[in-house]
Amino acid sequence: MATVEDAPQGTSVTLHLKPVDEEDGLGDYTADFKIREIVKRYSDFIGYPIRLGSDVLNSMKAIWARPRNEVKDEEYNEFYKHISHDWTDPLRTIHMKAEGTFEFEALLFIPSRAPFDLFMAEGKRGVQLYVKRVFIMDDCEELMPEYLRFVKGVVDAQDLSLNVSREILQQDRQIQMMRRRLVKKVLEVLDELADQNAEAYGRFWQEFSRVFKVGLYSDFENREQLLGCRGSIPPHPKVS
Repeated sequence: MATVEDAPQGTSVTLHLKPVDEEDGLGDYTADFKIREIVKRYSDFIGYPIRLGSDVLNSMKAIWARPRNEVKDEEYNEFYKHISHDWTDPLRTIHMKAEGTFEFEALLFIPSRAPFDLFMAEGKRGVQLYVKRVFIMDDCEELMPEYLRFVKGVVDAQDLSLNVSREILQQDRQIQMMRRRLVKKVLEVLDELADQNAEAYGRFWQEFSRVFKVGLYSDFENREQLLGCRGSIPPHPKVS
């Protein structure tokens, strides 16, 4: 592998792959289906076309990068169902963009109902991490606390390295700051929901109160706001 100072548009990059070795688990990464699979998973939202022959493999449509006033509710709902594998519309959609010392875009969803694995030991958190529209990982634990593990969505950071690991994320200052902003935004939206739509907030509390209340004992930074959410619970025969 050679190091170059600049790679202007039009530069060709040639990869030399090891021979296929099925016994050693080394598949054929030149196969059309494998290339399509990799591009779809990791580079579907890259802002320029990735072609295989004459076919464009990636959609180039990062819904979170579009202005909110240009995205229809139906598009938000369709994207939520795609990433969550849920068939119901989300209870609330959060589309935010942070600018300043570090930049990121986020599209988060509060589900209408609890996922089947919410209380399973192997249950995962629902936020995916992207860097400059390149997929990095599912269930990024560093971006959302355990008591908000039901929140689904994507976070696209602009200043992180593409070669990032979970160990690096645990120590990354930008990730920690992003997490604080994301958590505060989710709690703000829940506060607004409690004030503006008591019935909808009652449904949220019925579905998620058992895991949500864990935040009172684990998130001391936001404890007062969490108590405010708890105090805003509307009268509801099924809410305890």
